[in-house]
Amino acid sequence: MVPSMPRPPIADRPQTSTERTRATRARQQAAGLPDREKVQRAIAKASTALSEAERQSLLAAVLDSVPADQREGFETATRAFLNLPQ
Repeated sequence: MVPSMPRPPIADRPQTSTERTRATRARQQAAGLPDREKVQRAIAKASTALSEAERQSLLAAVLDSVPADQREGFETATRAFLNLPQ
């Protein structure tokens, strides 16, 4: 008879993405950080008051802070977020 394998401790089991998300949100809330979705909505609302030139300037600043190999994806997402033409 083969002895059964002991169950791994909980800390050794991989977390699901839901568990990771909940843990991250709990850490952020404990640190007093605002909810990410609320911040994104506030930024989107505030960015509508900006002129297109100001939004282009903001896009350039974002792209300067991103590594070169990730700029294309960030540019697409940021353009959509700031309501700029693709």
